[in-house]
Amino acid sequence: MEMDVLITLLGLSAVVFVHECGHLFAAKWGGIGVLEFSIGMGPKLVGATIKGVPCSFRLLPIGGYVKLAGMDAALSDSPDSDPNTFFQNRPLVNRFATIIAGSLMNLVFALFVFFMLFYFWGIPSVSSTIQSVEQASPAFEAGLQVGDVITHVNGAKLVDVDKDFISLVKSGPDAVHIRYQRQSSVLQSQISPYFDNTYEVYRLGLVLQSTYSSFLFFDSITGAFSAFSQSVSFFVMSFQQLFSGNASLADLSGPVGIVQVASHQLDSGIANFLALLALISITLGFINLLPIPVLDGGHLMFLLYEALFSRKVPKKIEMALMNTFTLLFIALMFFVLFNDIVNWSDRSDLLKTMQTEDS
Repeated sequence: MEMDVLITLLGLSAVVFVHECGHLFAAKWGGIGVLEFSIGMGPKLVGATIKGVPCSFRLLPIGGYVKLAGMDAALSDSPDSDPNTFFQNRPLVNRFATIIAGSLMNLVFALFVFFMLFYFWGIPSVSSTIQSVEQASPAFEAGLQVGDVITHVNGAKLVDVDKDFISLVKSGPDAVHIRYQRQSSVLQSQISPYFDNTYEVYRLGLVLQSTYSSFLFFDSITGAFSAFSQSVSFFVMSFQQLFSGNASLADLSGPVGIVQVASHQLDSGIANFLALLALISITLGFINLLPIPVLDGGHLMFLLYEALFSRKVPKKIEMALMNTFTLLFIALMFFVLFNDIVNWSDRSDLLKTMQTEDS
């Protein structure tokens, strides 16, 4: 368990690292001074200067930042500072590119991860071969065994396992007639699903094996863009549900909940874990573009104002907005932390439900 959490934290740190690299590379391209590149928050554990940029790893493996010249008044007054490298003194296009580059890198990273999944692992699909049978379940009582291959359901040849078998079982208590092959023998049985009160779903009490079908290079590129598009749609749908009232703030997850879900995905296979990291990277990229002052999108909003009206947002207004939303953001973080802890058990049950293929 400890190793799963460690690997999960490293994976999430990789997502943050990619985001901050976007800011770093764009800042260097735009002639903006970089005072520090940090992964993690809190006290510094280790640091080094790489190509003139002070880099550090910090104690808390959450978040990270790129400290730009000119954005911290105390550091900007250093006698070694060059005003020409200050963020606020660089052309608007350079500043805009530096702010948006973090999110763009997250999206590119997600595409790359999806490509790697398609090319090296392929797409997971549920097979018709039984992987395990729970003791005292309807499947167990009917005599089904590990290795049996289901060939027909209710008299029809089984083609789409998800649609023609798993969904059918979950739909209600009606008995399911199955024909299956055990080595050279063809057997059949009629089984009635039971309602599992723990998971609130109809089940037979068996788990089916998963298989992976790999893709060729160009098919992997096409598949990566398709998976990327589906993930973006999922993010947009989740966001719409939150504002339409179909989802509530209680459904939000913070770092603890993300680690819990990601650790579960790691247990179920490296491919599932990487797919979740890609989704997290997409989510981080788009969340950061929201027009909220404490996020990258807030800085972009200030830059857009400057582009439209040929003047910067007054410093007092900018600072007032930043301070207000910083406090709100901290309050939200405490809320989601509390929410993650309170809902830990329920989320664990839900993850177990998702892991059982015919649940």
